[in-house]
Amino acid sequence: MEKELTLEEVQLESFKILLKIKEIFDKHGWKYFLAYGTLLGAYRHDGFIPWDDDIDVFVPRKDYDAFIDYAIEHEKELLPFKIIHYKNNPQYVYPIARFTNTEFRSEYYNIPDYGLGTFVDLYPLDNYVVNPKLIKKVVRLQKQITIAGSKRIPKGNSKLRYILKLPYALIVKHKNINKLLRKFDKIATQFADVDTDNLLVFWSNNKPVMSKEHYFIKETTHIYNGIQLRVPSDAEELLNRDYGDYKKLPPESERVAHHYYKIFKK
Repeated sequence: MEKELTLEEVQLESFKILLKIKEIFDKHGWKYFLAYGTLLGAYRHDGFIPWDDDIDVFVPRKDYDAFIDYAIEHEKELLPFKIIHYKNNPQYVYPIARFTNTEFRSEYYNIPDYGLGTFVDLYPLDNYVVNPKLIKKVVRLQKQITIAGSKRIPKGNSKLRYILKLPYALIVKHKNINKLLRKFDKIATQFADVDTDNLLVFWSNNKPVMSKEHYFIKETTHIYNGIQLRVPSDAEELLNRDYGDYKKLPPESERVAHHYYKIFKK
């Protein structure tokens, strides 16, 4: 019988995957940076936020693509670790990659099974020329990907809006998710050969622009679970921008994980 992992076990197994990523990236000279709640945890807790249940990493697009290709080519050698991406998994539903441990199994409440175990999220950092119209186009495509990649049509916060948008959602639901993800990446990488000052994670909720010079030029590390790992060079400035007074703990009622899955040991 499969055993469901506790939060502490999920954190431990995810951290093992992060160390494997560090090993591979250091060997090949590829860059990675702790991101989002993982970066916040590094500076506020020297490791996991106690109630967080995943690890996020930024990867410059060139190194991101190189790692995906490497992991696909060396799939058998890397087991039980495996890359999950639309290039090698037609059932995958996200335009970011996940590096997973296949000794485990994740169960989402509204996402079809695509072979995910414990995992680390890899977010590509793309060159970006400020363009509000482009962001609107990306947001629209994000919504289509969310609908097409779900078991059921997401209801949202308003029953009336759900009913009004249902005909459109039913059409989107039958679109090919793999084609939508490839389209998303084509949009995200359109500035790859442009010398831009800014970077952007296109698959994010608020899409804050990040300066290459301020965050990703210098070599900087910070302690995370007893290990020195790469972080954006002006990480505290980035955290203050995204979280306000990031050192202040949220109310106890908000100290909960915001993901909707369970993980089991096979």
